[in-house]
Amino acid sequence: MTVYNPEEYKGIFAAPVLPMLENEEIDWDTLPGYINWLVEQRPTGLAINMDAGEGHSLSKAERRRVLETYVKHVNGRCKILAGIIANTVQEAIDLGLEAKQIGADAIVLFPPLPLFLGSPLPDEIPYTFHAEVAKAVDMPMIIFQFPFGTGPEYSASLLKRLGEIDQIVAIKDASFDALKHLEILDVMKSLPRPISVLTGADQLLFEEFVMGADGALIGFASTLTKEVIAMFNAVNERRIPEAQAIWDKIGPLARYAWRRPFRDYRPRMKEVLVAQGLFKTAAVRAPLLPVSEAERQRIMELARHAGAI
Repeated sequence: MTVYNPEEYKGIFAAPVLPMLENEEIDWDTLPGYINWLVEQRPTGLAINMDAGEGHSLSKAERRRVLETYVKHVNGRCKILAGIIANTVQEAIDLGLEAKQIGADAIVLFPPLPLFLGSPLPDEIPYTFHAEVAKAVDMPMIIFQFPFGTGPEYSASLLKRLGEIDQIVAIKDASFDALKHLEILDVMKSLPRPISVLTGADQLLFEEFVMGADGALIGFASTLTKEVIAMFNAVNERRIPEAQAIWDKIGPLARYAWRRPFRDYRPRMKEVLVAQGLFKTAAVRAPLLPVSEAERQRIMELARHAGAI
């Protein structure tokens, strides 16, 4: 088995939202231009078929075509991570092997829900799931700490065991909890082969960069990509006032878009992309709902403050 280098999985990975038409079909005509716009912002990579991209709402055939479209149009200009949403070990293996065959650089393994719900969760259940997939799909893997309340909390002992799997190069920490983020940093940085920690807390980007995150894997970077990259680089180079100034501009939009209920961040971000001229519509697939007119107006105010439009 190959031992992969976590150093290659630092920086900003945008998790793009997916353009759709009013009839809820994927807007395949718009997607290539959006892909090129994202790549031109120079992220480390793009994470495809994630929650931000409505991966749970897509058929397997649609997820495959979306990934194929990204691989074709990115054409090696940045890394491509494939979200793996599966309910069993074998399904995750099959999807991982398919992603590898299509040309993804790495996979992001979602915890199978609701199978991982319920407390206490024995470490052996999530460990076996990740270890078996890693053994069968020999490519870099990113694990996923879901938001508290919607997914399992991985213990420090489990994180240590997972970090010792050769294929695991990073963890996306979307706990939205600063203390948990510190715990994950402590565990992953203490390993013989330190694992990259990517924040998934869109409302806490600046704060978790300052705490020591190695980057981010986030939906917010699907719209203000270059600004998020500039903020991360400024923190990394200890130009904190400059990073703070960027966050003062874009942070209010992130906090508004990712406020509860979290599920509505997709249409909120699509409204920004429509205003930027990148999407034709802000349509989402049912049962998700569009934003209200009052909410749209507030999003536009914050987008103007952020310099997005």
